Amino acid sequence: MGSRFLLLLSAAVISFAATSTTQALAESIDGRVVVVDFPFEDFHLEWVESKGSFSIHVKAKSVYVSGHKFYVGDGTVAVRLESDNRRGIVFQGQTELDHGYKFKKGEIITLLPGYKQAADLKPGDTYLILPLVFKEAKK
Repeated sequence: MGSRFLLLLSAAVISFAATSTTQALAESIDGRVVVVDFPFEDFHLEWVESKGSFSIHVKAKSVYVSGHKFYVGDGTVAVRLESDNRRGIVFQGQTELDHGYKFKKGEIITLLPGYKQAADLKPGDTYLILPLVFKEAKK
């Protein structure tokens, strides 16, 4: 009973920590979207092969997430970051990034056509809130 209570309490604390910091930016995101709020740290991408398929590890000093497809953004916009067995790490549907690609905290990312609003993500999507600045391209 005690360990079960501790586990539930730990999950609640983790959930509260993840949602309280993003609440101001991401209030309108469907609660069934998995949201991971990265700390204000540099991070990098790794291209990893496992059992014949490839995945992406998004790693900072204190956290990492692994998967095949994510949406990334600042809490308001969402762009695709996905693994493709032929193209590697694909960012915004067009840009191919190398294994080990590094992003600096606060780096400015120019949005390409096709991005979404974070509020438009669907249940089951994974959304990474990253310490980047997303700006629309000048017209």
